[in-house]
Amino acid sequence: MSSLTTALLLGLLALRAAAQTQPPSGCDPTWGNTTCLDNPALGTTLDYSFNNTLSEMDPQYFNFYILEGRAEIVMQAAKGVGIISTIILLSDTLDEIDWEILGGNETHVSNNWYGLGNTSQHNGEYPLLAGAMDTFHNYTIDWNQDRLQWIADGQMVRELKGAGKGLYPQTPSVIRFGIWAAGDPSLPQGTRDWAGGDTDYSKGPFTMKVKSVKITDAASNVTSYTYQDTSGEYKSVKANPGDSKAFLAIHKLTSAQKAAAS
Repeated sequence: MSSLTTALLLGLLALRAAAQTQPPSGCDPTWGNTTCLDNPALGTTLDYSFNNTLSEMDPQYFNFYILEGRAEIVMQAAKGVGIISTIILLSDTLDEIDWEILGGNETHVSNNWYGLGNTSQHNGEYPLLAGAMDTFHNYTIDWNQDRLQWIADGQMVRELKGAGKGLYPQTPSVIRFGIWAAGDPSLPQGTRDWAGGDTDYSKGPFTMKVKSVKITDAASNVTSYTYQDTSGEYKSVKANPGDSKAFLAIHKLTSAQKAAAS
């Protein structure tokens, strides 16, 4: 494996199940029976190439939310029937945007979205993209309140127009990526069928390789996001000014990299 990539081995079986049922912070502001803590903001751009392993990264880099913005990941998806390489934006209200690459599909990839955790919505599309498991591709999500775009290798493959709550993702979201076994025999038959069949673990290990990540929060000089009511609407979210922890960690890294290169 090149020193310019990091490998994510299968170990995120719970990634999809958790995404569909649990808010990242553990508190959904639409529940209305508690006061949720503020969501820590990115408030800047994270542009990271994996010269080191993922475990050596400061965890603060990915402990943030964005409210609108752009996420680009250059990766090589894992190969294997039932194995899913996933890039997901997920909010505490369970708004979701994702790319999911099915390890047994050599010709197409999947993208999807949900509003307020309504997984009965059938919003998936399967654009053509050959060689997802054989080489690196750039998977991008570009998101604002007017439109949402999925972009593969610089070409827009899907656009969704903005809409009301529950019908369009519109709340601060974390970014997660990794692989999970949708073909695990313990999962419902419908999930396994969608994934292309049952996973044969004897054919592992299953590895997703990530070369670089670039994530931009549309808002700058923002330290956190606050839900001001239980509506789950964009207009209910307040951006609090200041330098975020992610901003400080990222710019500290940049200074250290410059010093090391001099």
